[in-house]
Amino acid sequence: MKLLLHTCCAPCSVYCIKSLRGEGIEPVVYWFNPNIHPYIEYKTRRDTLKEYTKSIGINAIFDENYGLREFCKNVVDDLENRCVKYCYRVRLEQTAKYAKENGYDTFSTTLLISPYQNHEALKKIGEEMAEKYGLTFLYRDFRPGFKEGQTEARELGLYMQKYCGCIFSEESRYLSHNQEMPKLPHGFEFLPVKHSINIKKEIDNKEQYLDLLLEADPSKEMVNKYLSDGELFVLTYNDEPVCIAVTIKKDSDTVELKNIVTKENYRENGYAKKMIKYLVDNYKTRYKKMIVGTTQNNIPFYVKQGFDKYEKTIKNFFTDNYDEEIKDGILNFELSSNRMSLITTNGYTIIDDSYNANFDSMSYAIKYLGSLSGRSIAVLGTMKELGSYSEDLHKKIGIVVKNEKIDILVTVGDEASYINEGAIEAGYNKENSYHFKDNKTAIEFINTIKKQEDNILVKASNSMNFKEIVDSIK
Repeated sequence: MKLLLHTCCAPCSVYCIKSLRGEGIEPVVYWFNPNIHPYIEYKTRRDTLKEYTKSIGINAIFDENYGLREFCKNVVDDLENRCVKYCYRVRLEQTAKYAKENGYDTFSTTLLISPYQNHEALKKIGEEMAEKYGLTFLYRDFRPGFKEGQTEARELGLYMQKYCGCIFSEESRYLSHNQEMPKLPHGFEFLPVKHSINIKKEIDNKEQYLDLLLEADPSKEMVNKYLSDGELFVLTYNDEPVCIAVTIKKDSDTVELKNIVTKENYRENGYAKKMIKYLVDNYKTRYKKMIVGTTQNNIPFYVKQGFDKYEKTIKNFFTDNYDEEIKDGILNFELSSNRMSLITTNGYTIIDDSYNANFDSMSYAIKYLGSLSGRSIAVLGTMKELGSYSEDLHKKIGIVVKNEKIDILVTVGDEASYINEGAIEAGYNKENSYHFKDNKTAIEFINTIKKQEDNILVKASNSMNFKEIVDSIK
């Protein structure tokens, strides 16, 4: 399949591209958006997309047609219906035309991810243009990944627009908020802002971050102690340090997160979350677990980052180490180890990724399994909380299984049966596909077929309790 993907902006493309790559499809990005105005908005979105496509190594084509006059001429008589009558149609037709003239057989659009667009109209126009130009319109309902894509775009520092691009949409936005048209000062100009986020380990001059670290830990003596013994990491935003973390080795299996703090005016923007993810990736090959001591008030945050409650209190910790009274007690949390953990036993390897599962993480795990030498066995369970999109997304996982040439597919749970269906519909050998309703019967089967040099991926949402499978097939 040679796919040309019409792309409206970088943030909307994040999940769409990731999802398509998860299916084994490598799209070519196509920028054609003559409905985006004023020009500074057009340029900012275009340039952001150029930078983003380079950063992820994907081919991109940019049609530099600004198109203000043509846009105004075609929408001014029916502004209420401009999206369906002109904006969707002109972009999809030009994409289809370019695809036909340049050897593509399929086209699609990132507009399909937006919950604010007329989804059915987009699908209808796409299919109409496919028929007109003798192509295939690749329809995907990307909307379940909208929030995920937007979150990742913010973490990457991509420019996040406030309106769809149409100047009349901007007018409506301001009118709805202000009930009057905005007035810009004379000579005022919007300029694009380039965002850059980096994380590095600081070897020298750790003391320069002391004041910021004291915002999270009031004891200067304690901070100095673990600062000298530990490792310090700095997240910078546009070259400004905004989030600091300090870790210290507890023993050969354990690293402790001693301090993490974000500058006050940068909080609630996901920087601490990004830092923790970086630390986990940095330490996962060196330690079995990461622990963090925290107060009751902060427990929900760490739980969301993947820490599991570890029922052990440090007796009198605050009263022994701090002058001031701190009412909340300290708890330890242990980072779940069942995240892409490799367990080699009896000559075969288990890839334990049973902590959680969504479409992207499951696709990645399957691709990793397929890259290994030896026989590949994918033991896959239900991805929870997908709502009405559950069947479709599970079937897409089946397509990934087929594309990665997994030797044996084992699925467990009612909704996971759709993985089987999707794989078989895509051409996967039915004789190598097995489905079980519960963990017990799946375990019995796996134990009868496993052999030396096998690679066995075990992955599902945490509520499926696939750790039981891991423990039983070791």
